[in-house]
Amino acid sequence: MGQAQSSPSQLVSPPVPVILNDPRFALQQPVTLRLKGGWFREESFSINDLNGIPYFKVAHKFFSLKDKKTLFDVNGTAVYNLKKAMFSMPQRYTIFAGSDSAAEVAEIVAKFRFAAIDLKSTFTNKTDGKQTTFYLNMPAMSFTGNVFMGKPNAGGIPVAYIDRPPFSARNFFGTSEYHVTIMPGADIALVLLLCIALEEEREDRKE
Repeated sequence: MGQAQSSPSQLVSPPVPVILNDPRFALQQPVTLRLKGGWFREESFSINDLNGIPYFKVAHKFFSLKDKKTLFDVNGTAVYNLKKAMFSMPQRYTIFAGSDSAAEVAEIVAKFRFAAIDLKSTFTNKTDGKQTTFYLNMPAMSFTGNVFMGKPNAGGIPVAYIDRPPFSARNFFGTSEYHVTIMPGADIALVLLLCIALEEEREDRKE
């Protein structure tokens, strides 16, 4: 896409709340969540804010890494699962509500071009019933990127920002901690699912 990257201070709240399926995840205040690269080495990991307060847990099985990742809330309830389509070009992921494949709520399409990874998720916003698209773009060798609501070069607004803290201890041991700052009204679960798909795409490039 080639758009200029924003910073947290340049983020904008959506004009109406963006809700993929569960209104709990369109918060009324901004939040910065901590994630880490290299999570493929673990069966599960927690997603907390900068104060250590848990928001989600992600689980998968070592022998089905490319198949299904499940996002749980803090009560242990499966809220979404992400499934990767095998042998698709471009690469596609499907987001389902809950733990099974009964209710599809969104799709993510991933493309690698110009040394960057582009992700696009299209879904129906439960707030107003309109078709909505989130775009995530990140240089392949970077941990800095934006999530836009709408096309970045056609009036889209930056609703989330991804960056790597400069002195993260994890960086020295091969697993990179990074932060995701999300504006009020933008579905934090959807942004995290985009980050999970992004991490899988990055892992694929290493193979």
